[in-house]
Amino acid sequence: MKNLLINSGIKLTPVISRLLAHRFVQTFLCSWLIALGAYITIPFYPVPMTLQTFVIALISLLMPFHVAIGSLTCYVTYAAIGIPVLAEGSRGITALVGPTAGYIIGFFLMSAIISLLANRYPTSGGLKRFLFTLIGGVFLFSIGLAHLSHLFGWSIAIKTGLLPFVFSEPVKFLLAAYLSVFIRSKTLKR
Repeated sequence: MKNLLINSGIKLTPVISRLLAHRFVQTFLCSWLIALGAYITIPFYPVPMTLQTFVIALISLLMPFHVAIGSLTCYVTYAAIGIPVLAEGSRGITALVGPTAGYIIGFFLMSAIISLLANRYPTSGGLKRFLFTLIGGVFLFSIGLAHLSHLFGWSIAIKTGLLPFVFSEPVKFLLAAYLSVFIRSKTLKR
């Protein structure tokens, strides 16, 4: 990384070095928080209920865009190379292209939307942040359901990929929104 920056003509000052190291550590830790959220699960088929959406929403509300997306990229890479980080310990390319593939792709869009809105309106309160997560969640479930319907038809997709989450997801998003406000209030006072 250091050689890449030097060869690109970017002057690598101690401040830039520390910032890059700081962002790398944030990305790495956030990727493992997402993995931890995947292990807290209520089994459903074909889409298990986990705390991933809560963790991804919280990371997206608190971190810069590149850290939020970078942590998801790392997380999916771990799964692709065989580390059991997906819901219920799933891993590998086959898990990434199965019934939950649309949701995994949707995580990226959800995170991007939430992060862009949260960074655009950094002083927003809990209600606005909750709205950001709901907007992101609509995109997550749209992509997830579209993929499920392709595999099983719309009736089964809605029955298994949406209805079990209609009440739990807004609660997780609400908790993430207000927890992000609390964390920001404590960290900005320093």
